[in-house]
Amino acid sequence: MALGSKKKAMAKVKVIALSSGKPKKDVDNLKIICRKNPNPGTACGVLKPSNASDTGVAGAVLILAGVPVVVQSFVRFVVEGVGTPAPVAPTEHLVVGGLYRYVRNPIYIALAATIVGQALLLGRAVLFAWAGAFAVAVSSFVRWYEEPALSRRFGAEYEDYRRAVPAWWPRLRRRAARGAL
Repeated sequence: MALGSKKKAMAKVKVIALSSGKPKKDVDNLKIICRKNPNPGTACGVLKPSNASDTGVAGAVLILAGVPVVVQSFVRFVVEGVGTPAPVAPTEHLVVGGLYRYVRNPIYIALAATIVGQALLLGRAVLFAWAGAFAVAVSSFVRWYEEPALSRRFGAEYEDYRRAVPAWWPRLRRRAARGAL
């Protein structure tokens, strides 16, 4: 980093620190931290908005995309299914509207995307491992518990839905209206 760029970066740190009400001593400490370790993710990196990387932006996009999917899907369970996604309080009706027209497991996909987004945003490899473990656990739960339970509960309606809508990779076209599978 050129000397002029470093001075500009330090000026940004001072402005941010002073505008946040930090005493001068804290500003001097931040300058020392930034000189010793100017990498993204450090105290200095968090304060400097110019440190945003492409992976961090991609991570933020995944998180911002995943959270509304989870919320919308939960709402769909309450409104359409008259219940919750939790096995202890299941729905009265099979949920096939909204995002469930395109993929059978939007909540799990969105949660996995959010974990991967956190890994990218925070630059933490351990979160990629957690995303992999989550994917294995969820796919096992779906295959060995959820699908058989839904098949027993909703019978032919679920089997038709299962044949028409993919479990994990959303398809681009909508599923036909309920009853017209």
